[in-house]
Amino acid sequence: MRRTFTSSFHGRGSGCDVGLCLAVCAALLAAFACSAPTPRTPPSTRSPANEAVPATAESIAISPVASPAQLARYERAAAYSAKHSGRVLLIARGSSVVYAAGQNGHPVDEPHPLYSASESFWGLLGVAADADGLLDLDEPVSRTIPEFGADPLKREVRLRQLLNFTSGLERGVQDLRRDEVSNLYERSLQLDMVSEAGARFRYGSGQLYVFAAVLSRKLEGRYDDPLAYLEERILEPIGLEVAGWERDGDGNPDVAYGARLAASEWAKWGMLLRDRGSFTGSEVIPADAVDAVFRGSADAPDYGLTLWLNRSETAGKRFYGGGLPGLAFAAGVGNQRLYVIPSLDLVVVRFGDGNRHWSDDAFLSLLVTDPPTTAAAPQ
Repeated sequence: MRRTFTSSFHGRGSGCDVGLCLAVCAALLAAFACSAPTPRTPPSTRSPANEAVPATAESIAISPVASPAQLARYERAAAYSAKHSGRVLLIARGSSVVYAAGQNGHPVDEPHPLYSASESFWGLLGVAADADGLLDLDEPVSRTIPEFGADPLKREVRLRQLLNFTSGLERGVQDLRRDEVSNLYERSLQLDMVSEAGARFRYGSGQLYVFAAVLSRKLEGRYDDPLAYLEERILEPIGLEVAGWERDGDGNPDVAYGARLAASEWAKWGMLLRDRGSFTGSEVIPADAVDAVFRGSADAPDYGLTLWLNRSETAGKRFYGGGLPGLAFAAGVGNQRLYVIPSLDLVVVRFGDGNRHWSDDAFLSLLVTDPPTTAAAPQ
């Protein structure tokens, strides 16, 4: 399969996008401006600013509002990230970034592949399309893809099941990654059913390509592809600039693996999720529609619509055992992470280079809990 990597915002210049730009000296200073990439920074260098700037759709502010205790927690989490092959750690509270660290020689504003965390864009777009009347998440795929109607098992597959990975389709990872596959969307329609629709959770990118095939057909004549719709419907209203998006041989956006963006940009997506479809106080997607992203299925209560949830019938399956109501995250190969923590008004972006000893539970424990105090020595 021939792969291409292209800018997601067609027709725009190739200069630096308006966004988070950090100049690094002895300590990092923050600014929002179009400029050349910043120099590489030493591991775990943090970036508080001198004053808070309100966030807008074009930028996220850097704010020094972290208390000494919070900053100590962030530093401990950053040290853990750096030790486990981290590249960038960025923490936002409210609409401001309160901590940003370039790690192991990587600048904090360097765009980074999300890999499989690219999936997290499409569940939210799906509920937006449902709210807009473009589709009904509970409609059968066969309404748009007639080929599915000829198979008694595929006939029962609903769009929602493609986004929560309970469609019954085979994973398709190996078949879809072969070099001779030039069109991911069309090839995914040939995947076999391995269980009844809705019966079992089976994580696999093939289901997301089927959703993209459905969306492409529904958008014919209005948008070039699903990415163009994502841009106009959500990304542009919140000022989220994607540095690039990988495409298959026929030019279709790779919805499951293709996104590349800076940490400050991905944080905007986290804010939209955390604030139930609003961004800096303005509604982008109705809140009741966004709530569907955070609802798991009967077979997988810990997975919503392309988003992992810290919720399970078995506590041992949770990726963090310390509570935090509403905690959710997007995960990509190499330990790319977007944590959404509504109870603490936090969004956390972490880029990494893969480390088998990485633990979400250990990282989050350092991030949100104080270290045990040492008892005073007897007098």
